[in-house]
Amino acid sequence: MNELKINKTFRDQLPQLPVDKYQKLEKAIITLGCFDPIRTWKGFIIDGHHRYEICMRLKINFHVEEREFEDEDSAMLWMIDNQAKNRRNLTTAAKIRLAMKKMDIFKNRAEKRMKSGGYECKGSVKHPSADLREGKGKAAEKIAKEAGPNVSTRVVEQFMYIEKHAPEKLVNDLCEGKIVTDEKGKKHRLTVDGVYRDVKDKKLKEELHHKLESIEGKEAKATLQTSRRSLSTCVTVHNYRKVPPTRTRQILNKSFLWRWLIIPGLSTSQ
Repeated sequence: MNELKINKTFRDQLPQLPVDKYQKLEKAIITLGCFDPIRTWKGFIIDGHHRYEICMRLKINFHVEEREFEDEDSAMLWMIDNQAKNRRNLTTAAKIRLAMKKMDIFKNRAEKRMKSGGYECKGSVKHPSADLREGKGKAAEKIAKEAGPNVSTRVVEQFMYIEKHAPEKLVNDLCEGKIVTDEKGKKHRLTVDGVYRDVKDKKLKEELHHKLESIEGKEAKATLQTSRRSLSTCVTVHNYRKVPPTRTRQILNKSFLWRWLIIPGLSTSQ
């Protein structure tokens, strides 16, 4: 068996198989063998990372099919299209993530051409990445179109919000379509809309909590500053004996600081 090269960029570009599907693939390879070839570019695997890992571990023979591409970006674009075409069980979230990666590649290509002086002519076809510079809404619309006919712009915007605010593990679980148990003990599969609502609710609660803390902090600071001014006035006036001690004590009581203060010549029992 030939030992192939693994490019982490290629490997991490695509969604990982869930455990149950990986186990089914392993059983199929053990029973029937690895009939689908492992495809490579310049010796690096671009399709079949899971099959390769299983075959190497179990010492099962496999076929290799070398592909030719112009550059690494072209190879990655082929990987994304191949996944979208052959893995029909991809979740909506996984389709959106692949489409976003594809648009990122288009955008990077356009930026490289701009830096190298390769400006687009007026009569040229508009590059897909051009819409990404026209705002978030336009980008989401383009990604939705790239992800497939059953993916709406609203769902794409929800996923973009999730990817920005949610932990990476939750995003990965969503893309895999993981089944989870809720607080009531009911099992359900993660969906973009459901995770979006949970993440947004949590974000709003955190923002509200921070605002309340900020308000309480400002009020406490204002009270402390008022108390300090009252204390300074009381101490100065009392030292010069310009007001009766009783009046000084009354002001201190109002400032809530008398419990921690001992002023010479002033007793709280006066």
